[in-house]
Amino acid sequence: MSKTNEVQTTRKSLTILEELVKMDGAGLEAIATHFEMPKSTVHGHLKVLEEMGYVTNTKGRYKPTLEFLYWGNYVRNNMEIFQVARTEMKALTAETGESTSLVVEEGGRAIIVYNVEGQGDSKFVTSAGTRTFLHTNASGKAILSQMSREEVEAVIDHHGLPALTEHTVTDPETLFAELEEIRERGYAINQEEALRGMKSIAAPITDIDGNVIAAIAVFGPTVRMDNTRLEGELPMRVLETANVIEVNYNYD
Repeated sequence: MSKTNEVQTTRKSLTILEELVKMDGAGLEAIATHFEMPKSTVHGHLKVLEEMGYVTNTKGRYKPTLEFLYWGNYVRNNMEIFQVARTEMKALTAETGESTSLVVEEGGRAIIVYNVEGQGDSKFVTSAGTRTFLHTNASGKAILSQMSREEVEAVIDHHGLPALTEHTVTDPETLFAELEEIRERGYAINQEEALRGMKSIAAPITDIDGNVIAAIAVFGPTVRMDNTRLEGELPMRVLETANVIEVNYNYD
């Protein structure tokens, strides 16, 4: 097999794997129909993935395995920012009573690395590993605020500015104006832009050279995260936590 064919085969296997995640598992025929590929070809990809432990086959239904949990935890546990941030995040949640999250940028998307559950929440709205658009949430906007205009434009060109709710900013110039305000005050606010009924406030974390590496956020339902808190007690607490994490990350 040529190197070109090997690359194409690898890409197709990973594409099939991604689709299995979206479909929450599927049978051979459904996968072959989706990709408009012969069942024998799809079966070959699935067989290799199964042999490597990335896919399980239960009565003809293929699903990703917990192997990904192992690798995800491995990657996260070896991230220095995660090691430094989690203790401060727990303290912030204990102080505010609200959930906190650590978010990084990867491939122009916001990735949730770690969550600490608040006292009033029965479950997280989004779990660790969730990918979303940077412009739709406080953490993502905090990260964007530390990028150059050219870098932000590249993100917009690649991912666009899709609306998740009626409050999502979808106009580039409106977004750039907001990012300037975030840079000036040091924190970003999400006013139900990602999910109705949820608000958040976040601050960026940068390395010693000023490059953004993550953002720390406090989030919760609008009934508790009202404008009085978003404009009063929470900004200073989030900024202080981000500063402690930043100092520990850069100088510990």
